Amino acid sequence: MNTNLDPIIVKKLDDFRSRRRNLILLRGLCSGILSFLGTFVLIALIDYLTRGRMSEDLRSGLSILGYCLVLILFWKTCLGPLLLLPSAKKLARLLEQSSPDLKEDLLSAVELGMGNQSSSDSDVFRKLLQKQASTKVSELDIKNILPLGTLKYWLRGTAGLIAITFALLQIPDFGSALK
Repeated sequence: MNTNLDPIIVKKLDDFRSRRRNLILLRGLCSGILSFLGTFVLIALIDYLTRGRMSEDLRSGLSILGYCLVLILFWKTCLGPLLLLPSAKKLARLLEQSSPDLKEDLLSAVELGMGNQSSSDSDVFRKLLQKQASTKVSELDIKNILPLGTLKYWLRGTAGLIAITFALLQIPDFGSALK
């Protein structure tokens, strides 16, 4: 982050980045569990329902396909978004989208704080705009802007699939198909 920015703005942008990263990691964990359990329980269920008549080559092929599916989904939901780290401007834009009462004050403050010193606006204007933006931003609660509830379907799906998996493992012949 640029040191010309108001420290309150820098702190809120860092908090927003951290919260966003943690939610992406949690979504990735849920995605990994869902795709792994879903894929391999489905393969085991198909094997169980066909009474073990699935050939070893088909079972191996489905397993490789399952691992590929897990990796693709984990990449799309977690690793990909984490590798595309947003700049301060992008974070400001995301924060403004999440909290419409900021309008475009935060983005303007960030742009002016990061702008070159040869621009035609005055330092007084820059500081005034940053002060207004920092006043608005200081009242924001990042946990309310990015609540854990945004992942409620991921969390419910993961818990439900874990429960279904444990229920299926209670069937004696089915549990052996997962080994």
